[in-house]
Amino acid sequence: MRIYATKIKAKELKAGELFSTAGQSYWDNIDKFNVGERVYIRTNAPAPKNQEEEIVYKITIKKEE
Repeated sequence: MRIYATKIKAKELKAGELFSTAGQSYWDNIDKFNVGERVYIRTNAPAPKNQEEEIVYKITIKKEE
């Protein structure tokens, strides 16, 4: 599998999307079976006002063949 980390503002995430504070270089160099502690799920509650503009990384996982 390949993990993609796309830079995005926190307020742009939709409920149910995966995100991380770690960028692409982190994901290119980790053991793909131990990712749980760096991935979060966006809830349907709005981002806190003091975090709306913060940069996070939307996580997309694709199966490589």
